[in-house]
Amino acid sequence: MRFAGSEMTFTDYPSKDGWAVSLFMCGCDFSCKGCHNPSLQNPEYQGGVKFSIEDFYNHCKQETLKYRTNNIVLLGGDPLASCNRKFTAQFLEQYGGCFNICIYTGYDIDTVKYLNLNGFKFIKTGEYIKELHQSDITKGQRTKLVLGSSNQELYNNNYVKLTKEGVYYFE
Repeated sequence: MRFAGSEMTFTDYPSKDGWAVSLFMCGCDFSCKGCHNPSLQNPEYQGGVKFSIEDFYNHCKQETLKYRTNNIVLLGGDPLASCNRKFTAQFLEQYGGCFNICIYTGYDIDTVKYLNLNGFKFIKTGEYIKELHQSDITKGQRTKLVLGSSNQELYNNNYVKLTKEGVYYFE
């Protein structure tokens, strides 16, 4: 798998504090108009580094320790792109219990269910549709997670839908 980097995030993980490490994978099977990382659609992105599953785990461990969180977001690109599926499935199988993992994918929930993945806590599904773009303009305390476009959905690890019109409200 080709890895393009990581950063701390306060907006991508479905929790009130949102505190997580975002990990960017290279490769995507979609070409969404308005994509936030179009260069990462290329699985051979030149800015990326090739990682084994063990290297990726060690990087995740290092980053979560550095930022004092156990929450990670796998995105990109797309962790479930055809070039990344096997890697992501193996990583989840081997190390999914070590982290609270949220996956961002452009695939729909039926495709995700077919892949029969285990080891994640949340999964965001659906292609980004620029015409359905939405943003979170909430100031102050975080009470919801607004997905990039209203067609996108968030599910838990039991495939229970958590969003309504692309918004997840925290309890």
